[in-house]
Amino acid sequence: MKTMVYLWGATYVLTYNFKITDLLSTDIKVAFSWSGFIASIIYLLIPFLEFILLKYNKDFREKGKEQFARRSFIFPQNFKEEFVFVLLAVSVGITEEVLYRSFSLIYFTGAPFNLGLFSAFLCINLLFGLVHYLQGPQGILSAFLNGMASTYIFLISGSLIIPMLIHMLYDLRIIIWGRMIR
Repeated sequence: MKTMVYLWGATYVLTYNFKITDLLSTDIKVAFSWSGFIASIIYLLIPFLEFILLKYNKDFREKGKEQFARRSFIFPQNFKEEFVFVLLAVSVGITEEVLYRSFSLIYFTGAPFNLGLFSAFLCINLLFGLVHYLQGPQGILSAFLNGMASTYIFLISGSLIIPMLIHMLYDLRIIIWGRMIR
C-alpha cells in the first residue's frame, strides 16, 4: 500500500500545475510507421506467449517456478495479495504512464533541458527501465523496451489511455502466471 501512496503522491506533486487533459494527450506527433507500430505491438504481445509456453512446455514451466520463487517478495502468493496486486497494477499503470510518458516528455522537451524528441524519448525510457532495478537486469531491459513501445504508441495515438491499459494488463499477467506455476 505504501507504494501506491508514494506513486499517487509523486504524481500529484509533479503534475499539480497541469490540466488532466494536458497529461492524457499530447500535441507532439511522430509520423506513423507501420513497421514501428507492428514492432511495438509484437513486442508488447510477446509476454503473453508465456502463457502458452507455461501450459505446454515443462522446462519453461520449471524455469518459471524458479523465477517466481526468486521474486516471490514482489509477486502475489494468495488471493488477498492478488487483490492488492490488482489495485497496485491499476495504480502503477496510471501513475507511471502519466509520469514517464506524459510529464517526462513535457519536462525533457521543454525548459530547462530542451531536448529533441529522440533524446527525450531515450532519456525517459532509460529512467523508466532503471526504476525497475528490483527486477534485475532482465527487468530493467524489459521495462526499457516496454517503455519505448508505450511511448511510441502514445506519440502516434496522441492518447495516454492506450499505454495505461497496456501497462495494467502487462502487470496483471503476473497473477495468471503465478497461478499457472503454483
